[in-house]
Amino acid sequence: MKTIALVTCLRVRLGVIVLVLGAAQVAGAAQPQEELPTYKEIAQLTRQQFAEKKLGQSTLISRGDVTPLFEQFAKLGWKVADQRAILEEVLPDNDFMVRQLRRSDAGRFVRNIEKDPQGYDRIDRMRRLPRGHIFLSDLITNPGGYKLIDYMTNSPGGYNLGTMVSKTPDGKNFNKATGRIYTVAQFEARLATSYQQELARRKRQGPNAGIVVLP
Repeated sequence: MKTIALVTCLRVRLGVIVLVLGAAQVAGAAQPQEELPTYKEIAQLTRQQFAEKKLGQSTLISRGDVTPLFEQFAKLGWKVADQRAILEEVLPDNDFMVRQLRRSDAGRFVRNIEKDPQGYDRIDRMRRLPRGHIFLSDLITNPGGYKLIDYMTNSPGGYNLGTMVSKTPDGKNFNKATGRIYTVAQFEARLATSYQQELARRKRQGPNAGIVVLP
């Protein structure tokens, strides 16, 4: 009799536990994820934002230019999973390079280096050299300062000079891209990559991703 009573008691307790766990599952069940907007919608919103700020494809951007976009994407249904990583690749608003290239007298310099492949990358690496901040400021002030960046990004001689700089303690990888996002075009390309990754993730999870099915 004692054994039967014990078994009955255990069954009752297990039943209570199952009910509690079941209720918790229902209460905490994940909601179906929102429908992902098309990339066309994302691209249109992005271009509209940049157009309002009068930023062209090769214009230098900073975090303040792109941060509001992620809030808009979320409202459309896309919470960018790697938002933090993307923002870390964009220079802060108060970065020295950003402040220098947005000086009122930097127009000619900027218009010319925008045409150079990896022009911003070279400037970014150059300003990290000893006295690099002073040198960059002088290049902007000099009417022909942009020609040095043009030389270093478009000529064999400039590449060789960069190779020499790469051998110095502070000049490692001088001729290589930094991996940062400097321009509108680079941001849009990075955003497209992130969007494709989100599509792939949702495809792997299937149409019922986020829905908890109880037994």
